[in-house]
Amino acid sequence: MATKRYDEVKLQMACVRWFDFEYTSQPECLFMVNNENSSAQEAARNKKMGLRRGVSDMIYQAPNGQTLYIELKTPTGRLSKWQKTFRDKVTAHGASYHVVRDVQEFINLIREHN
Repeated sequence: MATKRYDEVKLQMACVRWFDFEYTSQPECLFMVNNENSSAQEAARNKKMGLRRGVSDMIYQAPNGQTLYIELKTPTGRLSKWQKTFRDKVTAHGASYHVVRDVQEFINLIREHN
């Protein structure tokens, strides 16, 4: 049985694959946020470089200038305390935050903002 994290990785790869095929002229507008660390040493270095807990998995800069923060979750996945804090802060600043649970939901979200 696959772990939730692995399922989220597969979902993210599928979303990026669709986006890159569908929007070939704007691949730099959708990007992942590296919030994984393989060691304590890497975590300490990344923290010094600005890594923050709870930041969304992906960010999309839509053609209309709107920034979408996209968190990928399995169908039963829930936001952590840190993810909720991040969501609340970016939405308070007027940004758009979305929890995406499958590829079709991602497709609909991107198409809605293009």
